[in-house]
Amino acid sequence: MREPWRALDPGALDVATASTPRHPELSVKMQISPRLLPLLAALSLLAAPAGAQRGAYVPAPGEGWEHRSPARVGIDSARLQEAVAFHRAHESRAPRDLVQAHYQTFGREPFGEPVGPFKPRGDPAGIVVRRGYLVAEWGDPRRVDMTFSVTKSFLSSVVGLAYDRRMIRSLDDPVAAYMAPVFPVDASAAARPAAERMARTEVLEPFATPHNRRLTWDHMLRQVSDWEGTLWGKPEWADRPTGEPSTWATRPRKEPGTAYEYNDVRVNALALAALQVWRRPLPQVLRELVMEPIGASNTWRWAGYETSWVEMDGEAVQSVSGGGHWGGGMFIYVDPEHDLVVVVRWIENDQLDGFVQRVLASLTEPR
Repeated sequence: MREPWRALDPGALDVATASTPRHPELSVKMQISPRLLPLLAALSLLAAPAGAQRGAYVPAPGEGWEHRSPARVGIDSARLQEAVAFHRAHESRAPRDLVQAHYQTFGREPFGEPVGPFKPRGDPAGIVVRRGYLVAEWGDPRRVDMTFSVTKSFLSSVVGLAYDRRMIRSLDDPVAAYMAPVFPVDASAAARPAAERMARTEVLEPFATPHNRRLTWDHMLRQVSDWEGTLWGKPEWADRPTGEPSTWATRPRKEPGTAYEYNDVRVNALALAALQVWRRPLPQVLRELVMEPIGASNTWRWAGYETSWVEMDGEAVQSVSGGGHWGGGMFIYVDPEHDLVVVVRWIENDQLDGFVQRVLASLTEPR
């Protein structure tokens, strides 16, 4: 059986894990907690193959994480410190002020203005876990920082929970079958003249076009939908646009399931669909069914956009984002073969391979 709580993300090089039955060539994004690094490692271990978990130490919810010396778990301490020093020497070159970093990258795209919160980032930080034990940590791994597209893992988790509860009957069901009209909440609307309010679109139907009506939960989870439209003021074509600008909004749609594209607008459409299924804020679902049962810290937050408030059963609810592209909403290396989990924050993308090579070179025992 497919594991619907895993959101496929071959476009991001921040996870190395097992593969899925349907698409063995694609990597999968693990279920990881938002901002407390030891917890990230715990959830990653839970996603490892069953054989790798037998006899492994896993802290009980609420217990402290047990430390062991690198030597006790088959790691050369000096070589591991070389990997840590490599990380510190190759900190991300992006500004620590993430608003400034945004305007130097995604903020330069069409409709690139931020609509969610940003937070300045901290120093390079990380942890290494082997055989379930914490053997190294550096920087401030408990600092609350943005996690960007790791948020997609939270989203796939709450979709998987809905599937487990048969709230989603099949991943091959069209998402449109689960969608009621969505009523956006605009706090400033009441102050505008009635004639101006009449000109506004008061209902969102993100899966109502002929193309979007064909899209399944599977398509949306694997980011192979080519969903079309605008959500929360962001057209899907404005996220990492490529090709000739004159064709961005008019190009023919690709057949669902045939082309992968990493796109936050489409992930946000999945988040809105999941909200329609749960009919309650998704952060509440994550807290109640994932974070509290595993004894997570309560310092994590999952935000949406200032534009993504909707009416749900008579209350205003924020539809959360699936990433930090415009605000709201870490690199993870998971190696089941070596019973190893490594989490690092704020490393240059092109230096990740060098860091991982140094960690693997520190292993003195294969498992």
